[in-house]
Amino acid sequence: MRFDRKNIMIPRPQCFCCKSSLEIYRNSDNEEVIYFDKHYYHKKCFVEMNKIIKKCYQCSNDIDFCCNDDELVYYDKHYYHKECFIQWCHATKTASKKRQMAFQNIDNYIVEAKQQVTDLMNTKRIGEEDISRLHNEAVKRIEKWFDESDLCNFIREEYDVSVVPWRKLSQVLNGTYPNLQGAIPAKYLLDMWKRKLDFLRKQNDKLVSHSDKERTKDNIIHYDLSILVNKYDSYLKWLEKQKIIEAESIKSDLNKTKISTSIINSKANESSKWLKNEDMSDLVDDIFED
Repeated sequence: MRFDRKNIMIPRPQCFCCKSSLEIYRNSDNEEVIYFDKHYYHKKCFVEMNKIIKKCYQCSNDIDFCCNDDELVYYDKHYYHKECFIQWCHATKTASKKRQMAFQNIDNYIVEAKQQVTDLMNTKRIGEEDISRLHNEAVKRIEKWFDESDLCNFIREEYDVSVVPWRKLSQVLNGTYPNLQGAIPAKYLLDMWKRKLDFLRKQNDKLVSHSDKERTKDNIIHYDLSILVNKYDSYLKWLEKQKIIEAESIKSDLNKTKISTSIINSKANESSKWLKNEDMSDLVDDIFED
């Protein structure tokens, strides 16, 4: 029985707002997807759902706070585009002290507008930082989904089962497994499982040879899972050691590159020095010699 790795999330989740299917791919930024309150959304749908729109008091056009990159002015409890506000300040035929003072203090009103927008965004929870945070949360959720999918496919293939014992497996993944101090990410669990596969097979062969009791496939998976959970701490230490080795290897490669560059530069300098010291008159004589 063979199960191929999924490159697209299937079944496709729905946008919680518009209810249409989302296309979510492996190893993709999926930049138009965000995750909020246990649901996926199109970024556009989520923004539209929480959009804050005001009208410019001068031109009456909409000001979309989420997408507006222009400077805004908040004056006398009204919002203006900056250019519209400047027009308003100079719109009277005779000079108006009120509008002159407003123009002189435009920078203060721009600051006030930014504060008003920030307060409104915080109320609606759709500031730029929030959108970025919700997208990052979606990326983490998507990566987790594909990691768990790979783990389940591996178990189905290795143990020749169509249904994975998800209850036990989920306890390990969410950290509720007995005597487990914290959750084990699916990516780590799969890596451990693959590395320890020969060892696990030998352990199961020993059990079979020393017992007449029939063992189901679920029993074998649970047994192997318990072994891997007990070895998780040592696996983390091994991982840390690998990171140190990798860092030292990179440092060594950089040093070698620096040495090679130094040797090349040294040879280049020697060559340049030789050319400068060479008797050019001899070369000229050779060129023009009959």
